[in-house]
Amino acid sequence: MRTRALNGHGMAFLTVTGRIPLEQKKGRTTPSREWKTKPVDADLQDEWLEDLNSIPGINIISICGGHDIWRPAHIVFCFPGMSDEQEEKMVDELRDFPGTWALRGEIGKRKHMRICMASVFFAGTPIGNIWWSKAADRLQVAVRRAKRKAR
Repeated sequence: MRTRALNGHGMAFLTVTGRIPLEQKKGRTTPSREWKTKPVDADLQDEWLEDLNSIPGINIISICGGHDIWRPAHIVFCFPGMSDEQEEKMVDELRDFPGTWALRGEIGKRKHMRICMASVFFAGTPIGNIWWSKAADRLQVAVRRAKRKAR
């Protein structure tokens, strides 16, 4: 039985495979670089990070460009103040995008529901770069549709 919350890699693995990982991979990987005083994967472009962080109300908890099946590309985030119904609808909307898995997971340390948007398309690869370049737009569309449907 699991006694502690999954980290970002564990949550991404669960999102993509539907299985809880037998062991959690460490959070920080290499090669990495600094982005606004935070370590990020070297293959994540500044533009993608800026676009994701500019989404109103988002709190990004974990982000990874992807390395292998144990550490899929992912964005773990929460939207404090969003209703359960809106979060469920947002996750459903995210699942409609090609190459994207989404999961409304568990409550994290900050007492907000953690949501994971994941892919097996890794940053630094041609198809992965396309997925990452559209991730923020896809997330914004999903949030907008979820809020509209929940009214």
